[in-house]
Amino acid sequence: MRGCFVTFEGGEGVGKTTLINALKAKAEAVPREFVFTREPGGSRRAEALREVLLGHSDANDPMSAETEALIICAARSDHVDATIRPALSRGAVVMCDRFSDSTRAYQGQRADASLIEASILLATKGLEPDLTILLDGDPEKLLQRRADRAGPNDRFELKDLSFHRDVRQAFLKTAETFQHRFEVLNAEEDTKTIQKKTVDILNRRFDLGLAS
Repeated sequence: MRGCFVTFEGGEGVGKTTLINALKAKAEAVPREFVFTREPGGSRRAEALREVLLGHSDANDPMSAETEALIICAARSDHVDATIRPALSRGAVVMCDRFSDSTRAYQGQRADASLIEASILLATKGLEPDLTILLDGDPEKLLQRRADRAGPNDRFELKDLSFHRDVRQAFLKTAETFQHRFEVLNAEEDTKTIQKKTVDILNRRFDLGLAS
């Protein structure tokens, strides 16, 4: 039995981490294997590349969108081969914090679309999520929420507001293109409401038996 592959997408501060942690707790009560993973990362080699990608950049020596996409491509390829496909072949439910749609949103606005799609195809070998939950909201509000949270910012979180607005629009455009697998939720709602809506979607789509 092939498992199911669920991805969580959205800009900075949308609350993906909070939502995924809540789902982890609920999954413990379900008699089925769940694998929670993330991008960039999710395998030993991919985690090493994550440090390269998200580390603070030198303003005098910025990383190009093409370089970012190729690093992500390498990390994703190993992640898919080492973690995602083996778990799916075991029948596991794989839940991933970011996947190919983040590449479309973050690098796709600054690099040629054909290069982005080619890098995605190379890394995934055609693997697509069965479901993508997109948390969407006003970047200005969400970035302020992120600023109120403790912890350092990565290189993408430090970009200006116009960049984050472009990322939001790119995500919404991708959701329109791939309507068959996207569910868009309002990230500005309270966390309990978002969690309940997500559980309802997962149970409806895959009959997972997660508690609301």
